[in-house]
Amino acid sequence: MQQTVYFIFCLLLMSVPASYEGNIGARDFAPVLMSIAGVQSVFFSLIFCLLAKYLGKIVKYGIAFILLLLFIIETYTYIQFGSRFNSLILSLLLQTNIQEIKEFFSLYIFSPFTLFFLILIIAGCYLFYKLDIYWDKKYSFQTGKIIDMIILVISIVGVYGSIYISEEGMVPPGKNTLYKAMESWSFYDEKRYDIEEIEKNINLIKVEKTNQKAPLIVLVIGESFNKYHSSLYGYDLKTNPLLEKRKENKELAVFSDVISPSNGTNYMMEYVFSLKSCDSKDESKRNILFPAIFRKSGYRVGYFDNQYTQTSGGNYDFTCCYFMNTHKISNACFDYRNDTLLNYDGPFIDYYKGKFYREPCSMNIIHIYGQHLDPRFRYPESFAFFSAKDIQRKDLNEVQRQKVADYDNAVLYNDKVMDDIIKCFEQQDAVLIYFSDHGEQIYDDKRLVYGRKFGNDEPMEAIKCEYEIPFMIWCSRRFQQQHKELYQRIFEAVDKPFCSDDIPYLLFDLADIRSSITDSTRSIINSAFKPCLRKVMDDVIYDKKKADAVKLLIE
Repeated sequence: MQQTVYFIFCLLLMSVPASYEGNIGARDFAPVLMSIAGVQSVFFSLIFCLLAKYLGKIVKYGIAFILLLLFIIETYTYIQFGSRFNSLILSLLLQTNIQEIKEFFSLYIFSPFTLFFLILIIAGCYLFYKLDIYWDKKYSFQTGKIIDMIILVISIVGVYGSIYISEEGMVPPGKNTLYKAMESWSFYDEKRYDIEEIEKNINLIKVEKTNQKAPLIVLVIGESFNKYHSSLYGYDLKTNPLLEKRKENKELAVFSDVISPSNGTNYMMEYVFSLKSCDSKDESKRNILFPAIFRKSGYRVGYFDNQYTQTSGGNYDFTCCYFMNTHKISNACFDYRNDTLLNYDGPFIDYYKGKFYREPCSMNIIHIYGQHLDPRFRYPESFAFFSAKDIQRKDLNEVQRQKVADYDNAVLYNDKVMDDIIKCFEQQDAVLIYFSDHGEQIYDDKRLVYGRKFGNDEPMEAIKCEYEIPFMIWCSRRFQQQHKELYQRIFEAVDKPFCSDDIPYLLFDLADIRSSITDSTRSIINSAFKPCLRKVMDDVIYDKKKADAVKLLIE
């Protein structure tokens, strides 16, 4: 049976996506196809040809289908999101629910570009099938079993050798699409290890009992909030009128220089809920969760999440906040968790506000849907206040202006949701911290990008919109009266540089929790605070001067 077409087909499907790497310098194919990624693909293709020869057409076309699927995923994620298939993309896929799948198809899959891309893929598959049948009928070439065995041994050695060379960085660049997928799936072992370590650390945490007069703390985590579409941060449209009023009344401190260490919710949650810091290589702190510390100090902790609920998957469920899903960890961190999700944040808050803790020495953690794309589905019809005519952007067409308007409507609705949450605690001795997990690009720079990119070569325009986040602290009247020094320190800190990975230390300071693992130098409201090196995308240093120099094309 002629294997040439099959060999070339497999080779290209595995090799070509290696050229999508954004951090290798050269974007052209030649250096990549002649590198380790190409060598890997050659050996893998030889193994697949031998399998197809001895195990038949079902195996042959099965392997081809898997490779084609990986090729489609890598090509699409690269074109649409600027990244190859990696553990972040896999995590996002695993944490996606039915509602988000529908919105994804609505936003991306049914676009003209995507449909054209799919047509090309189908046409390519059909051409491969016809050529394979044609060559099979016209030519035949059989190698002997001894030669096949030699090829198999050489190929297996070649695969392991190329992987070793690639891992050691001896010959750049290089990981073909199959190896990249295998590497991404290996993160499961890491997650299982994380959970085991967190469970061990729960029993080791030692803290002092906090003052019973400690305030009620509310932590609200928003979603996909581009601060440059907030009137609190100078946006032309009145997207935050209610919060602006609270700022004028000296209830709300709005911080000017806060970033997120990640533009993905799952990674950001790991930073915020643990003591892990983006500027430290100390991995031991990633397994210490701040809600468990609060409970050990005497706080009652409630967790209300409108995106994800605790599932029965246990150690095998690696969706967002997977590290709090097992019963042992969840019970150590929370006194109460919600089990219902609602389409909009407003009804979600109304449904659960009766479950919120309101007494001193309590904490409510609330994760809302915010402005998560597609923003059209984040607000009810009654909040469709802005339309395309309100977006004064000559560089955008009608459809794009309407998308911006949809996003601004979602920000306006989020303003109402946040005001409703605050109203739940106005009569208590309460302090509320609100921030977004990350930002979003809403056609804010000259590239006119909508959404987020996950590559490591993002320009400062993207970093500014995706990583800079709104951050604010609200103080009730009773809190202002009973904690005058704290109240003053909060408002004095609004212009200090901060990263959301250090929020646990801010919370410890507010609750006056003391332990060997707390650190006052990382609390933005503490007089001992020292600004830390802020990173985004793990290896990119956030440079405020460069960020401030970027001119956003919002008129």
